[in-house]
Amino acid sequence: MFYRYTDLEFLSLNKCFNFPYLWDKFLIKMNQLKIIILFFTLSISTFLKSQAIDAPHSFVVVGFTANMGNLGKLTTFGGYGTTDNSYIARVLPTFTINKYISLTPGYAFFQDYESKNENAEHQIMAYATFTLPISKKLSITDRNMYYYQIKNYASNTATYRNRLGLNYKIKVKDIPVSLYAHDEIYINLENGKLRNRVYVGSSVSLSWLTPQLMYYMQSEKGKNNKHYWMLSLIVPLEKFGFFSNKKK
Repeated sequence: MFYRYTDLEFLSLNKCFNFPYLWDKFLIKMNQLKIIILFFTLSISTFLKSQAIDAPHSFVVVGFTANMGNLGKLTTFGGYGTTDNSYIARVLPTFTINKYISLTPGYAFFQDYESKNENAEHQIMAYATFTLPISKKLSITDRNMYYYQIKNYASNTATYRNRLGLNYKIKVKDIPVSLYAHDEIYINLENGKLRNRVYVGSSVSLSWLTPQLMYYMQSEKGKNNKHYWMLSLIVPLEKFGFFSNKKK
């Protein structure tokens, strides 16, 4: 059997790189990406079409995570409220004490461009999160937060927030997916008023991105319920080799 030089060259390359295998892997990755995009698209459409007492409020945030050596992880992001014309930026360094306890001091800046005076807030927070593993997939978390708001449009307020939740981990086509449901109570330390939020959401851990979709409903006595959805796109820098949690 005779081969042209170009045929022999292709056969050599095919032997080295195994093109059929690489093509199959590419198709698998593309199908996984289609599933993820479809999930988030359908979820967003569902939330936008939901009939609520108040119009749904939406936020889209982008940011990154980075390991802080063996201390923990830094999360920072900025976002825009597409239905409120508002902006938020947040920095959250989380220090891991052990697999059960983590401590997080944090800072956020919020500005509402819809208000006449463009109301702004500096938000200072400190919280401890306790995690109780039930199994390899299921865990219970309890977050206790002190939350202080410095406002340019009203008196400053201090709030205690307690969030109790369930976290469940699964795999979809070998991609780690986290599902969660939380209930959070707010106690205003100035006047004792209460507020409640219920959260449900999911995050997908890709090698290059962690998209997360979250819906929550806020209820407060004497006020209409508020419905929110948030889409987060977080880049895990540690997976790109920028940061390492190994001891030197």
